[in-house]
Order: sequence, then C-alpha cells, then structure tokens
Amino acid sequence: MPPVQPDSGTIVTGQSIRYLDDYAWCYTGSVGVGASETTVLETQTGSGLLVAEMILTYVYVASNDGMEWQIYLNDVVMAGAKDNGPVSYTEFNNPLRLILPPFTKLKVTAKNVSTSTERDMSVVLTGRVYGAE
Repeated sequence: MPPVQPDSGTIVTGQSIRYLDDYAWCYTGSVGVGASETTVLETQTGSGLLVAEMILTYVYVASNDGMEWQIYLNDVVMAGAKDNGPVSYTEFNNPLRLILPPFTKLKVTAKNVSTSTERDMSVVLTGRVYGAE
C-alpha cells in the first residue's frame, strides 16, 4: 500500500485515491460537464485489491438534464450509466459497487446529453483495501 499522504487526515478534492490503513477514498470536487465527454476522475489504484462504492452526482444544484457516464478500467469501457435528471445514479443511496484490481487505471467520464449547458458533477469513491503491501 502506498504510504499515508501527509494530508490524508483531511478532506481534499482531486484526482488521486487517498489511503489510510486499509481504507481508500477519492472526492473529485466539482467538475463542469457540458455536451462533450469530460473526464471527471482519472487515477490509478495502489498495490491492493480495492472493494469500493462509487457515487456519480450533481454538485450544488441538480437539474433535469440527462447525464451519460462511462467507467473505464485500463482504457476499456467496463460500465456505463445514464440518468434523466437528479435521480437514479445521482443519489447517495444508489452507489455503483466495484472491485478494482491492483494497479488498475480508473477513469470516469460524463456528458450532458440534454443540452450544451455545463453542469457541476462529482465522483465520490470510498472503499476498503485488501492484500496491499
């Protein structure tokens, strides 16, 4: 497992997965997403197996715009989600469950399929790490 980052005890946003003991998390913060595919999260897992939940969500104010999400593992689309407004995958009670192998490149993109208006979107990833060295 990577060493604990100096700021691992604080909540930070960004593109990297944070580790503390056998816990892992990533909060991307707000990313503007318009009518073209936009990367919301791009990172790589560490040396352990990461069993995680991912939430794809609006930030600040939800809209009725449809959003299309793609989840890539090592540059291959492994899953997709589409919602038609501030429901479905944009709710905290409906996370995507993932098992991410060691040293896997993870990329999440979003696209507004209803309008070219940019909406603030976010990815929240939390989980446990098993077998890290």
